[in-house]
Amino acid sequence: MKYEFLSWPFGSSCPAYGGGKGIHIEKDKSLTQGDSCNSMSISFSNHSGTHLDAPLHFIEGGRTIDEYSAGELIHENPVVLELPLEPGRLIQPEDFDLKRSNLGSRDPASIEALLLKTGFCEKRMTDSYIYEGPGFSGESAQALLRLFPKLRFLGIDFLSVNRWKNRPEGRAAHMVFLGYRGMLICEDMDLRCVSLNNAPKTLFVAPLRLEKGDGAPATVFGLF
Repeated sequence: MKYEFLSWPFGSSCPAYGGGKGIHIEKDKSLTQGDSCNSMSISFSNHSGTHLDAPLHFIEGGRTIDEYSAGELIHENPVVLELPLEPGRLIQPEDFDLKRSNLGSRDPASIEALLLKTGFCEKRMTDSYIYEGPGFSGESAQALLRLFPKLRFLGIDFLSVNRWKNRPEGRAAHMVFLGYRGMLICEDMDLRCVSLNNAPKTLFVAPLRLEKGDGAPATVFGLF
């Protein structure tokens, strides 16, 4: 068994949705300048880097990130669904082919965590990742929840559920997912090491417990 990170390092290189405000880091103190220690100041959107969307992000009165218990952030035997997508692709309901998953003999109706691997994270350091990422529509979000009616965690390897080129559809998808049973979305994951033959046995999701936050950066790792 081994542990692997499924989140990216948090820093100024992280892409921002639509080229918006990124992560800004500056030194506060420096040993080389005679200070007593090294320290940094960091400013960022709470939806920077690998991060969780909590229901409050799109649902008024929805759960906040600090309201989730530790147990709700650990997932056993998540399903990996491979869905190779070309840039700018809007995911369609018919795209979900369970033959391209590690579901095996398990009942889809019992699955609580899903990792959607498109391979798009390979483009993370390009403009295409920011402006030409795939995304969900409200219809495709509903179709996924019909397949997995107990889903409470969705992890994706692209920047946002909301495709930059069709934001109204992305907003509808967010509302479908986040309005469903307190579901969490994890965007901008690093799923390069994940495959149908190398799926995590246990998934650990550790967000910054931002008080009353509608989302927060997260460290995610798996036990393989």
